[in-house]
Amino acid sequence: MDKLGLDAREQQAFLRSIGKIKISQGLKRVSPKLRSLASSEEPITIHTRQDLSLDAFRAISSWYYYAILELTKLASFDESPQWIPSELGISESEAAFALDRLIELQMLERVDGKLEKTSGGFYTADPHLTTAAHRRRQKEVLLKSVTAVETVPVTEHNHSAMTVAIDPALIPEAKKRILHFLQELSISLESNGSKEVYEIHLGLFSLRAPKLERKRSP
Repeated sequence: MDKLGLDAREQQAFLRSIGKIKISQGLKRVSPKLRSLASSEEPITIHTRQDLSLDAFRAISSWYYYAILELTKLASFDESPQWIPSELGISESEAAFALDRLIELQMLERVDGKLEKTSGGFYTADPHLTTAAHRRRQKEVLLKSVTAVETVPVTEHNHSAMTVAIDPALIPEAKKRILHFLQELSISLESNGSKEVYEIHLGLFSLRAPKLERKRSP
């Protein structure tokens, strides 16, 4: 469904409609996930996706900007100068500056006195583009992942890896399938309510040494 350009909630609504159609047709082979979505009466709020300019992405490329956006989904969310830093381990000035910038970029809005995320998903215009800001965010997420390996109980995290020999020509297809998996997983994980903010990341990269290093090898 990544080809349709749907965010997580739009996908959930789409899947619910598919489930209802299949059940109404009397089909027996309907997955438990579709049956659950089709029978649920919980409203799904649809947000349109927003494409970020590169300048906007550079302004919010640090990991905690996205974490703050997701924190607003929690029932316990508190925008006070102490709560966000205590949740994310950042400084009060970082939290305050991030809130101001997210509001300025219209990624957060105040609804009935409470800050809420304005869209189901934010994307840069070209998902295949890489810049210094993209690389910084990727490195920050990887460093947070390393910290989790060292400090988070194994029951609360998952780090898996698999080494495979592949045809690099299949990388574009692999990227599409990884994105599809992440979208499906996010829908499934969010279906039981939001209680804590997690980061999901998958890496696919060559283990071949860069050309300069290979030339130095004896």
